[in-house]
Amino acid sequence: MRFSLNLIKNNFITETKVNLIKLINNLKKIGIEINSKNKIFNNKINIFIGKIIFKKKNKNNIFLLKIKSKYIKLIDIYTNISIFKKGQIILLIKEISNINKENKYYISNNVFFKLNIKKIKIGTNINKFININKDTILDISIPFNRPDCTNILGLLREINKTKFLNKYKNNNIKNICNNDIYKIDLDIKCNNFIYYYNYIIKDLNINNSTSIIIKNILNIHNINIKNNIEDIVKYVFLQTGYYVHIIDYEFIKNNKIIIECIKNEKNECGILNIKNNNFSFIPNIENNIFINKNTKEIFIGCIIFIPNNINDYLYNKYLKNNYYKLLNNTDPFFVDILMNNLSKLIINTYGGICKNKIKIFNNKIKNKIININFDKIRKIIGLPIRNCTIINILKKIYCKYKIIKNNLTINIPYYRSDLNYEEDIIEEVLKNYNINNIPCKKILSNLNINNYDANEYLNKIKNFLVFNGYNEVINFSISNSKLQKIFYKKNKFVYIKNPLSNKLNTMRISLLTGLLNNVIYNINRKIYKIKIFEIGNCFENNNKFIETEFLSTLNLINNDFIKNDISYDNIFNKIKSEIEDILLLFINNNDFFFKKKNVYFLNKNNSIYIYNKKKILGILGILNNKLIKNKNINNYSIIYSEINLSYLKNIKKNIKNNNVNNNISKFNLIDRDISIEINLNINIDNIIASLYSYNSNIYKIEIKEFYIKNNNKCLLLRIYIKYIKHIKNSYINKFIISCLEYLKKKFNIYYK
Repeated sequence: MRFSLNLIKNNFITETKVNLIKLINNLKKIGIEINSKNKIFNNKINIFIGKIIFKKKNKNNIFLLKIKSKYIKLIDIYTNISIFKKGQIILLIKEISNINKENKYYISNNVFFKLNIKKIKIGTNINKFININKDTILDISIPFNRPDCTNILGLLREINKTKFLNKYKNNNIKNICNNDIYKIDLDIKCNNFIYYYNYIIKDLNINNSTSIIIKNILNIHNINIKNNIEDIVKYVFLQTGYYVHIIDYEFIKNNKIIIECIKNEKNECGILNIKNNNFSFIPNIENNIFINKNTKEIFIGCIIFIPNNINDYLYNKYLKNNYYKLLNNTDPFFVDILMNNLSKLIINTYGGICKNKIKIFNNKIKNKIININFDKIRKIIGLPIRNCTIINILKKIYCKYKIIKNNLTINIPYYRSDLNYEEDIIEEVLKNYNINNIPCKKILSNLNINNYDANEYLNKIKNFLVFNGYNEVINFSISNSKLQKIFYKKNKFVYIKNPLSNKLNTMRISLLTGLLNNVIYNINRKIYKIKIFEIGNCFENNNKFIETEFLSTLNLINNDFIKNDISYDNIFNKIKSEIEDILLLFINNNDFFFKKKNVYFLNKNNSIYIYNKKKILGILGILNNKLIKNKNINNYSIIYSEINLSYLKNIKKNIKNNNVNNNISKFNLIDRDISIEINLNINIDNIIASLYSYNSNIYKIEIKEFYIKNNNKCLLLRIYIKYIKHIKNSYINKFIISCLEYLKKKFNIYYK
């Protein structure tokens, strides 16, 4: 769902200022995800407070209005709308055209904004109050079980529950029928509706264009503009989530309107028919507006059906998105707001008079009832929540209730189709009570638990690798047997009897295949800086099923870079030292050793086994690219390592000494390259020492390139920066510039 912040700020139901950060936090609290937020600017509209000082009607029923404003001369506006009166305070809308740079003026009642314009001085530009030219677009994801939040009013009701409830309390709806000369023969033969509301507007002039304010909002939401009543209908739909049916009154005059049902084996759903005319449609699904430029009188109606009675016929026949139009239209209170606001907007734009309001409420429809015990709520949540606190939460979600001793009988609102069981009520209580208010408690147990915590060491391994520039990946345990046989020919695989597909028919015997898929995926998207690791279980069928936990790392190295810069040995030894540091978390330095030995899928010259006495702890080496058979990897070398964590954990249980370095940061090193030129007389070691002394966050400096050009030393330095928190890129860039400026002042360097 995509909506603008101004649509909430200027909504006719809100009464307080909307803070973007608080709004986003409140949306997250009710389980709504924020996909993106974008700011937009539009300087085409200015709105002033004006006053009508002259009004005159000509032969063609067109009114001439003279508008007075403080900073603008008298403006003549012609309109066929008769609702404006002499002396009336109105909104004067100035539209600035980019094409011919001519200004157009419109007038409007205060039907869009919550402003008391009578108290504002004439000529005041109200843009500073409403910021109509500045807006923020939020893109959100609504949970599938909350269709009642697919509109602005539904969101506001959930975000601002207390104020919404106090000001807009939903009273009992009574049936109203004000008949005059515009009589409508209405026959409802459908019992699955909740509420039906309709009225007639006469003396319209459809030739008038839609308000520039409505056009602006529809453009923001990527909705097509047609310059007629349909634009207003779409605008109100954005606010309330309701569609209405609008028909030319001449088309239905002297005819009978019948609301009946489509029936099938499972359910029924309402359909609107007009007798004596071959005409029918399904309200809120087929929203055709049967009007044209000659229309003078319109019939407007809106009906709400019971969401549980929507049948498969509708779901299969129409677009699945339209399915939700019936689901979210379940609150009768919103229909009153919708229809009243819609009539004001239509009359303000096209003139006219509202007649013959009809409201019909189905008294046979009963809300869902859920019975629950106070003690059961407290038992499942595990907190001594007071009865009064639970009752206040039920009031916030608009549930009526009765208390009999210690039991609650809860009356669920129509629109809360997600509340069906006791567990749903307990979830709402817990959500509104706030999970953060639940204190953390240690689990009491009589089990003898060893002080050795395997997860503690896993976290420190992860922190160590992340600190050294690795990224963690998580892959599925299911793999392709053909791919695994390329690297592990003699091993016996664990086959799945009912695989998801022919390509996913075995359990993984190693983490290698998953990591290779990660590499190929990133290279295809032109991401070449790859340092990844994974911790996971692998499976083998060696006369019995064996499950082993492994740690695997993978480094992608560009061969061209290695030839021109540093050797394989330097990179290989660096990764080897990282493996040693990980092993030292579990065992002493004298308890393991590296031995060159051929591994089938590794290069012969770069293939190492890691031993603890006679037991193999893992392997380290460069993959044989001929086995991979991927053109994109031909110019790269892949250094792969694998460590048996299950074996190391068993060793660690019997070791009392703790070799773990507790100062390992959980944040990765940030590296940046700088290219500088210095005088031949300046020692490079002095440059590096100065940078270390300049800032303690500099963890390491490496010389990546060195050559002499034009009697100057040219250096490419890679600076590794360590922080104890997440840092933005803009901050890192400022830090690097400050380092360069420091070197420039001290050594008179040149930097690129």
